[in-house]
Amino acid sequence: MTVEIVEPRNIGEALDKLTSLSLKFPRTEFVFRGQQCDQWRLQTSYDPYWGGQPMYGDPSVGEFFVDSMVAQFRSGVLRLGLQGPVKGNLEWLEFGRHHGLPTPLLDFTWSPFEALFVALDGLRAKRNSNTNSVVYCLNLNSLAVEVARNSVDGLTVHRAEVQRFLHEGHVLFENSFPVNKPLFIRYPSANTRRMLVQLGTFLYCTKLFSDGSEHPRDLEEYFERINEHSNRQTSEEGGLPVLTMIKIPHTWYGEVFCRLELMGITDASMYLSAEGVSRDVFNAFHFVSRAAFLREEFGS
Repeated sequence: MTVEIVEPRNIGEALDKLTSLSLKFPRTEFVFRGQQCDQWRLQTSYDPYWGGQPMYGDPSVGEFFVDSMVAQFRSGVLRLGLQGPVKGNLEWLEFGRHHGLPTPLLDFTWSPFEALFVALDGLRAKRNSNTNSVVYCLNLNSLAVEVARNSVDGLTVHRAEVQRFLHEGHVLFENSFPVNKPLFIRYPSANTRRMLVQLGTFLYCTKLFSDGSEHPRDLEEYFERINEHSNRQTSEEGGLPVLTMIKIPHTWYGEVFCRLELMGITDASMYLSAEGVSRDVFNAFHFVSRAAFLREEFGS
């Protein structure tokens, strides 16, 4: 089954599509991710870093490699006397990702509007540009059925396995880093403040990717190979694509920012920092902000 690609004619159609997917909750849950170029493949920062390792085809090496990488990062942080997470593996993995460590975590958000903002944030495109950003919409239920099928014998799907994927992914990190399977991390930790503000969540994936035909070359191709229609026996929404890509032309940035500001979505609200305010000043090149100043700036 191919990934569904949507090319809306205007911003209204894009918002309608994003809203309709988010409102399928609770029967079907979607999470969203914005990227600034529709030619970029969907992958974690860990994939290109790990992919060059000589023993890439051995799952046990993958587990050791993630564990070793996080252990080295943790030791370096503690040697400097810096404050790190109090808890274990998953918290350190999230903390490392926040500080630039290549990790098998890919951040999503429950909000399609947050994802839309990220897809265009910081761009300075030409008015006649033909380039697009993209909002990825991930169908968690269809993915959960696929993971459940592969976790048993390739044929049987157990409801308990589906629910485990949707709600208990974090439990598997208590003793090690799982390998060669995707996991959904529903809730971020208290240490990842930005993820909390942005309604964020994580997909963890250490599947074996390669350039050959045996394994998909990246996460996006893994989704493309899933046969959603075979999931209908176990899920009413099983026929929906696992992944929907909504293309957003860069020339829409002004209209998008104008609408999202009225929803309270800005870099300042997402990052809660001076860095976020600076990014808003940059984005103001594209539209006229209605809420960027204080009364004191103009006298009273």
